[in-house]
Amino acid sequence: VTVREGEHTVDGFRCHYTVAEPATSAPGAVPLVLVHGFGFSSSHFGKNQEAIAAASGAPVYAVDLLGFGKSDKPTGVAYGEALWSWQVQDLILEVVGAPKVFLAGHSAGGLVCMNVAAQNQGEVAGLCLINPAGRYGSV
Repeated sequence: VTVREGEHTVDGFRCHYTVAEPATSAPGAVPLVLVHGFGFSSSHFGKNQEAIAAASGAPVYAVDLLGFGKSDKPTGVAYGEALWSWQVQDLILEVVGAPKVFLAGHSAGGLVCMNVAAQNQGEVAGLCLINPAGRYGSV
């Protein structure tokens, strides 16, 4: 398994991610996108990312949500579900580029993954929620 760091730009904001790529891809393997919770970063998944890639034969991406880790921390934006869902959707389209993905999210990342899955049902092969946060703020 090879682990590398990458960046993509979303509307002028620099978004960081890591990807663990297996030495050999399994036929039909579906990439996994890991989304951290509030106060964490992609490094939250560091010990598991390589093992999952090796076991599944698929690339495993871990994103730093805007405002966290090595991603930009812009001012004047509303941090929350809408911003981060948009960021994850862009990562899937522009970086992952697979017809389907699995999503796994921890805490607020679970909320983001639920939102992305609801908006992109045809492109999400499955959803794993790890102690997901509920909707917060004004409803």
